[in-house]
Amino acid sequence: MVIILPDNTLPPDRFDLIVGWSVFSHLSEYSATAWLDEMARILRPNGYCVFSTWGGRFLDRLADEQAQLAAGNEIHWYSKNCIESAGDIAVQQRKYASGEFIWFGEGPIEHYGNVCALHPNALFRIITKHNMPLQIVEFDRQTLSQDIFILQRN
Repeated sequence: MVIILPDNTLPPDRFDLIVGWSVFSHLSEYSATAWLDEMARILRPNGYCVFSTWGGRFLDRLADEQAQLAAGNEIHWYSKNCIESAGDIAVQQRKYASGEFIWFGEGPIEHYGNVCALHPNALFRIITKHNMPLQIVEFDRQTLSQDIFILQRN
C-alpha cells in the first residue's frame, strides 16, 4: 500500500528534526500542503524540517535534454518521462520563475507525479494561506543535486 497523504497517527510535538529527501520532488500541491501541515503538527516548537525538491536547475536541465532529444540524442529515461509529461518546458520554466507551484506527470497514484519544482514563493504562499506555524529559515539551490528547504516551527 502506498501512502501519499499523512495518516495522522504520529503524536503531536514529537520531533526536533524531520528530513525528507526527494519526497517533495514528486508531490502535488494538495499532497505537499498536507505533508507540510503534518510536519508542523508533529514538530516540537523550534524544531526543524529539512527537505529537498526539484527547482529551476532541474527545469533548465530538462530544457537542455529536450533539445538533445530533438537532435536525436538519447537521454536518461527519467528525463524523457518528465519531458513527456511536462508539455512545454519553457512554459514550466516561466511559471517557476514567476513563483508558481510546478507539478506535472500524474501517474497511477493520485497526488504523486514525476516532478514538483517548488519555488520559495510558492512554499511561502502555502504556509501563509494555511496558517502553518512554519517559517522558511534557509533555501539552498546550489549545494546538492536538489534544492533544499529548511523550515522551523514557530
